[in-house]
Amino acid sequence: MNSSQLEGRRWSALQHPLWWGALALLLVNDHLLKGAGLLPSFLTGKLSDFAGLLVAPVLLVVLLGARSRRAMAWCFALVAVGFGVLQWPSVASSVGGLTARLGVPWYVTPDPTDLVALSALFGAWWLVRLEATSVVRSWAPAVRGAAVVVGACACVATSALPAPHSPVPGQPELMNADAYLHNATGAAVGVHVRMLGEHADVSCQDILEEPRRTLRRDLFIQEGVWTQTLDENAAMWPIQARNEAALQRGCYAVMLELEDSEAFFVAWSAELEVVPVPRVSSSAELGAGALIVERDGEEVVVCGKAPLIVFREGD
Repeated sequence: MNSSQLEGRRWSALQHPLWWGALALLLVNDHLLKGAGLLPSFLTGKLSDFAGLLVAPVLLVVLLGARSRRAMAWCFALVAVGFGVLQWPSVASSVGGLTARLGVPWYVTPDPTDLVALSALFGAWWLVRLEATSVVRSWAPAVRGAAVVVGACACVATSALPAPHSPVPGQPELMNADAYLHNATGAAVGVHVRMLGEHADVSCQDILEEPRRTLRRDLFIQEGVWTQTLDENAAMWPIQARNEAALQRGCYAVMLELEDSEAFFVAWSAELEVVPVPRVSSSAELGAGALIVERDGEEVVVCGKAPLIVFREGD
């Protein structure tokens, strides 16, 4: 097969309904279904993985101009390896921290079971090996151009989770929380939160008695990015999102990176009571477990109410 035939094949993949269906699923899932409560979080996560692994390699083949079978295979290998290494908590955490500092927060929740989604690469390979078609030749350039632009945006963009709330039944103005973040900066603020991972082999005694020596970036997995409005409160680790390791450990720790600020570690004992908290309030109304974010000139500062343990990374 000559290079012009291979060229036609790779472009034909962007015209196929299967590729466009995967792209539509990726967009709808990431920007509408995630965080909406319509589907379980594990399902929305898997949907993004399968759809993304069908969209991304085809798009990479086109963008890099891969014409030979070997070049296409390298594109697929690059996508597969990249997806695989992101399942390592330390890698996902580092990537999330870097993108947050660059102003384009992108988060990944490491989960080895996500590797099953690599099977979608077989479908993507089938697409790039399809015979070139001339059925839609008259408007093919427009279809291909739209595919490249929309596909690239879908693969790079990520959905920001809404500010976490565990609602009180029948009282939508309240949420259940033990430790929560309060925005008193005078404007909306970007929040990037990581929770202590199940892989973290640390004890509560070490966390609560020697937090500065115990807590470090690689122990945390990235969980969410959101924009918190003025005077809004948000649970730092929503009750429904707590993993079994955290519940058994008997204490909690998160790593917070706030817009225009260095990272902070926050820890608290499971003995801190879960109570109804207003979703929006003034600083004067806050009780135990509140972490107040304020702005001192150009600097973002945090102040934790007892019994929270709060310190800046590197202190």
